[in-house]
Amino acid sequence: MPRLLHGKNILHMVAIGSIESIARDSNSVDWSTSLGPVNEVEDVILMDPHYDLTSARMNKLFSLFNPGEDGMVSYEGFRCGLEAMGIACGDDEQFQAFICKVDDDKSGGITYEEFLFAIQEIKLAQLFNEEFLRNMPPEYTHMKRRRVGNARLGSIEYSPDRIRSVYPIDQVQRFIYSTKPGWASVRWINVEGIDPLLMRRLSVRYRLHPLAIEDTLDADVERPKYEEYDEHSSLIVQTVHARDLAMVKDYQSMYRASLYVQDDDISPFESMTKKELEDRLEQLNIGCVMTAPQQLSLYIMEDVLISVEERSSTLWAMLKQRLDTSYSKVRQHGTAFLVYTVVDICVDELTPITHTFGSKGSKCSVSP
Repeated sequence: MPRLLHGKNILHMVAIGSIESIARDSNSVDWSTSLGPVNEVEDVILMDPHYDLTSARMNKLFSLFNPGEDGMVSYEGFRCGLEAMGIACGDDEQFQAFICKVDDDKSGGITYEEFLFAIQEIKLAQLFNEEFLRNMPPEYTHMKRRRVGNARLGSIEYSPDRIRSVYPIDQVQRFIYSTKPGWASVRWINVEGIDPLLMRRLSVRYRLHPLAIEDTLDADVERPKYEEYDEHSSLIVQTVHARDLAMVKDYQSMYRASLYVQDDDISPFESMTKKELEDRLEQLNIGCVMTAPQQLSLYIMEDVLISVEERSSTLWAMLKQRLDTSYSKVRQHGTAFLVYTVVDICVDELTPITHTFGSKGSKCSVSP
């Protein structure tokens, strides 16, 4: 995962597509449990090349800046390339100050890493500039076939002996500019609800692939899907949730009991009257038992996992319960085991629902 130029105040030296200078916290690595809910509702799409920071895209872009044999771009070449992207310094003095901030090793040229960090910093700053967002063309500020509501953002950072969780997070800019603390082995970011602007910000911050983001925004993948990209991998699964967990647990118990009834015994369903059976069968219509399936998207990195749900669910509470146990396996392992735990929670929620429909089938078999 690339670092950002925290502490390097380069943004006041450049004009971002004719937008005025951008103010932000340059060292916002600390954030507290006092952060409130997300209230940003900007509706923007992702599939444009200007916010594709994948390795393939950035390497191609860097090559257009005409790097020399040493793999570095000259200062003038860097300036011309930035201006072609709509990023311009006001005068030579400002540009020199900008270069001093970007050229970390003072080598006299811009390396690929320095180029990447600068572009990432500027692109992320654009997404927190209200004037820039207002001036974006309509085709970049609206999504098709989807209403956008408030999204809730939460994060848990943990190691075997320490954990920190914040939910919901209100100060989105401060959090996205933050980095995982040194003591934490994993940062889990959970998003409840589809907010295209938030997804755009996360995609720039963590260099998520546009095709993976598109799968999340469209949310029409009916089967599990796994893809590997240069910076991360992605997994999409469909999840369902019980509308009344106590009810489905009750039916699950009855269904399990009916499986082990001896020939001369009476199952829980056979002991019911006709009226009770009819009432219970009506209660077990599919819409009364479970919610409509919703998509869960996972972006898997070395030490960061981002999960995006279409709507709020029990995932946060159930996974947090496991993470709060210091001796749990998930606390002792990395991102891969966290992904396994997320899928395990989804399966755990599905089991009582399937048993409930098994209970319905048993009722139908004994109903006169």
